[in-house]
Amino acid sequence: MDNRSAYLEEFKIFRNDTLIKTVKPKHHSEQIIKDLKFGKYEIEYLTQFKKTERKKLELTEKKTYEIDLCIDYINYELESYKPFIDRIKNGESYSIEINSSGCFHRSEEKITISRNANKYYIRFAETEKLLKDEDIDAIRCFEIELNYMESWGCTSVDDYVLKYKNNLVKISDGSCSWNGGGYLSAIKK
Repeated sequence: MDNRSAYLEEFKIFRNDTLIKTVKPKHHSEQIIKDLKFGKYEIEYLTQFKKTERKKLELTEKKTYEIDLCIDYINYELESYKPFIDRIKNGESYSIEINSSGCFHRSEEKITISRNANKYYIRFAETEKLLKDEDIDAIRCFEIELNYMESWGCTSVDDYVLKYKNNLVKISDGSCSWNGGGYLSAIKK
């Protein structure tokens, strides 16, 4: 497990589909599990997106095995949510409003994404920029992940409001482990 901004509350170890152990890491980034017999194992854990993931591992010899559990992983291709960026037609746009507040900060930002002549543009402040394919992919990832981020527990909270026609998505992220605005900030550079 390599995790600097969020932590894994627990993971389960299965052998032949039977639960043999539940491990609660307590904020430790590495866990050493000893005395496992040779065989096929699965490790099950919950990502920060509240999705259950499973990793397979086969122990065939006496040695140290390493396995990374990515709690910030999501399989975008399996998602049923269709991002607004994939819904807008030529001549249309949608907006993303981000309000961030915490003990020592407060910020507001509005971004507009539009499509004209089958090209996508982002507008923020007084600047408009043509989006590259990797920017469009980053926006898709942002929108899909955003749908799983309704959470609390941090003194900083980011409120997101996405508006497209009569569709409205409102999400408050108080996880302190996801930086959705980071996707958009990287695009604006």
